[in-house]
Amino acid sequence: MDLARQGADGFELAERVVRLAADVCGSDTDAAPRRLAEGARELLAADPVGLGFERLAECLGVSRTHLSRVFHAATGQTLTAYRRRPGAHRSSSAATRPGRH
Repeated sequence: MDLARQGADGFELAERVVRLAADVCGSDTDAAPRRLAEGARELLAADPVGLGFERLAECLGVSRTHLSRVFHAATGQTLTAYRRRPGAHRSSSAATRPGRH
């Protein structure tokens, strides 16, 4: 199967290679997607209104497609749903601090 011919972008192909290598070596491949999703959440908390989807991906050094796919896989929700959620504009660290509701 030629993934490049089926529309897979470079990030997806690289992600599949990393996962394959991790399966062989037995390492944790979930750490990078979690870090990317956390980075997106932190940037959105810092600039909830002015940071568009394209700029968010650019700030994180990934394509929009990759960011969308990884964010959804790591969090279980789309970026759009996350942005619309009440309280989404608070920093994730502030949301988990004791005494904050």
